[in-house]
Amino acid sequence: MKDSSKTVRVDIRPEGISVDAQVGQRFLDLLRERGLPVDSTCGGEGRCGACCIRFSKAPPAPDDADRALLAPERLTEGWRLACRHAVEHETIIERRVAAGLDQKAEDVRRSGRPQGDGSPHPLGVAVDIGTTTLAVYGYDLEARASLGAAAARNPQRGYGADVISRIAHVRRSPEDGLRELQHAVVRGINALVDDLVEGTDMTREGIRRAVVVGNPTMLHLLLGVDPRGIDVAPFRPKFSDGVRTTAAAIGLALAPETAVATLPAVSAYVGADIVAGILDQGLHEARGAALFRDVGTNGEIVLAQEGRLTACSTAAGPAFEGASITDGMTASAGAIEDVEIQGAGVRVTTIGDAPPIGLCGTGLLAAVAELRAAGGINGQGRLIDPGGGLASRIHGGSKDANFRLTDGTPPVRLSQADIREFQLAKAAMRTGIEVLLSHCRVRATDLTHVLVGGAFSRRAHPAHLIETGLLPKVDPRRVEAVGNAAGRGASAVLLEPGLLDRAAEIARGVEYLELSGDERFRSRFVDNIPFPASA
Repeated sequence: MKDSSKTVRVDIRPEGISVDAQVGQRFLDLLRERGLPVDSTCGGEGRCGACCIRFSKAPPAPDDADRALLAPERLTEGWRLACRHAVEHETIIERRVAAGLDQKAEDVRRSGRPQGDGSPHPLGVAVDIGTTTLAVYGYDLEARASLGAAAARNPQRGYGADVISRIAHVRRSPEDGLRELQHAVVRGINALVDDLVEGTDMTREGIRRAVVVGNPTMLHLLLGVDPRGIDVAPFRPKFSDGVRTTAAAIGLALAPETAVATLPAVSAYVGADIVAGILDQGLHEARGAALFRDVGTNGEIVLAQEGRLTACSTAAGPAFEGASITDGMTASAGAIEDVEIQGAGVRVTTIGDAPPIGLCGTGLLAAVAELRAAGGINGQGRLIDPGGGLASRIHGGSKDANFRLTDGTPPVRLSQADIREFQLAKAAMRTGIEVLLSHCRVRATDLTHVLVGGAFSRRAHPAHLIETGLLPKVDPRRVEAVGNAAGRGASAVLLEPGLLDRAAEIARGVEYLELSGDERFRSRFVDNIPFPASA
């Protein structure tokens, strides 16, 4: 029996720090406690493989989860899952550091930092708490001028990839779990404010106002409010109205009296981020029929008809976040974001033009769409021999089949299981759209605008969205990628506080359609799993 009171030294790289770790403590928990970012999209259950660390000294024997999720050569190199191994003796571990930020973060970085002019004007920040990414936007409130932006992964990813897994973490340990998740997101926001202060003439003391958006679970966790109840019927959050508080009350490292306001939510799964998106896109004033689709793990859909707003949410799973995919990854440097197949040739485009190391959400969409068009995926989603020079790229058979997208070592692959994950995600999203349109007695051909929001939208081709069935058959010219509408909506409220009341009116006026018990959703979902017939 191991002595759990004993401590041994563990050296952590690349930070170059040494800690006294308790024997018997999981390495995942050790890293979490030190505030060192580590992905664990399954919540530490040994199913995702994201939390791998390399033992430079005395690696433990791999267990079944290690062997199932890590390639043999990586096991030989000393890589193991941090959630599956505990401290036993002195050792050296190397933490896997992400090659870059996800797509939302990259979009923010690309926007640059307009340098502040050192004026004494009051400052403000708009904060978008995404399940995967945090983004902070700085403003001179008097001049109504942007001063810069910063973004990074949400540190809560170490506790799970989606809201359900994070709520499950609270269920396992209500007090400690809630505190850990609240501290993680506050730590992440504070770090981004540090980035703003260092990169501009902003000062912490000058920030007098903050506006925050996010889905209901993210806002509950930020405010230290127990989110249990959001994940089970009848899906009731503890609050849905906007909240006004202070920086000191929630631990933000700003002036203690800095006013912090959150936008209201519509329901447990249509949150303040969607209200901000409605505000940004002017859907509450839109003429005609416009569909707003936010693509993510929980894909929200809003239909605007001459001032009438109806919304629903579908649990699509993490495929479009790069999780649950064989060679999947978040949208960071080296992620394949576009694929083009011409004849026997396959050309990929990566984020940052870096060497390809995995598939992000848009890359998955493009790979499936292009291979389907080339005849390599049949209507039921089975990977088949397309003939010609592409046949040599298919390896394995049946459920183990995969298509080699790149020729590097190791290659990036699209597997039969990945195609199935894509089908299930797109079926959920497509079915949600169909039920919403049917409920509102609107035909897809009546839609004047189809707006696709979120980081996923940045490189998603309208034709791919339609050809794979993610969107109904509409004129591709009516489909528009609108990016981070939530962040822009939060910024608008920051600069014009009176819009808080407008946001509250919008939220109250949205009709929410619950799909979890809707028979129309269940009956149509199966029909939407196959791909549409090729043109």
